[in-house]
Order: sequence, then C-alpha cells, then structure tokens
Amino acid sequence: MKDHIEPLSKCQLFEAIRHHAKIYREQDRLHGDAVIAGNLDLADSHLEASSDAFAECVFAMAMAEECGLMDELAGFLTASYGG
Repeated sequence: MKDHIEPLSKCQLFEAIRHHAKIYREQDRLHGDAVIAGNLDLADSHLEASSDAFAECVFAMAMAEECGLMDELAGFLTASYGG
C-alpha cells in the first residue's frame, strides 16, 4: 500500500485547468449579468464562485508547472506551429 497520495496525472491536470477556467468564465459572466440586473446578492454569490474557480485553476496550473506539463505543452506547440 502506498503511503502517499498520487498526484493527478498530466491529463487530469490539463482537464482540471480547462474545467475550472470554464467555470470561472461562466460565473464571471453571470456576475456581470446580476450586477446589470441590480441583484447584488446574486452578484456576490457569483463573484465568490468565480473567485473560487480562479483559485482552483491557478492551483492546477501551478501543479502542472511543477510536474513539467507546461514545458511539454510549450514544446508541443513550438513543434506543431513553429517558434
């Protein structure tokens, strides 16, 4: 039995970044809509949700950087599209 928690795989990290970024964008849009509508309580809840999603996205990006995923993505993009 392993005595530590396995980190997320690189694919899971990439999906986590995409997932949290999508939630962040949606909550940010809903926040703006609620402000325009004058519903400040709803706007506050969407602002909190977008802040949480942004923090999770940054955390996943930091983990991706730590395991070398970001370098692999940069190498792939350079090889695919030139640098």
